[in-house]
Amino acid sequence: MTAVGSENLGEVHLDEAVEDASSVKPEVISKKDERLLSEEDRKLARKNRKLAAKEQKQAKRQSGRKSCERCEKQECEVLIRCSCKEWQGWRLVCGKCWKDVSGGVPDGDLDHPDYRYGGLWRYRKGESA
Repeated sequence: MTAVGSENLGEVHLDEAVEDASSVKPEVISKKDERLLSEEDRKLARKNRKLAAKEQKQAKRQSGRKSCERCEKQECEVLIRCSCKEWQGWRLVCGKCWKDVSGGVPDGDLDHPDYRYGGLWRYRKGESA
């Protein structure tokens, strides 16, 4: 790839490179670097960037499970939405962290007066509604 306005000797277009090697993933170019490309290459680079973002989104959706926002435990099937003095706003926490945060009581106890319960999140992939 060469910058716009440079000599045509040795110039490689992204679409040609992708057609030649269809099994190779297309190169993702940053928006900043796109300005240096020809209009055709800019379109292809934008298309590749969108495709990469879509693939990331699909990979994230594939597992369908979320992680605990306190201890970072991965692939939880049940999380409790709650807020407390320890952090601002609402967070999803696993059962083990929930017991520490709430005292093991849905409405909190005297030792946890700033705790607020906000519901459950459950992993339901494959379950019929």
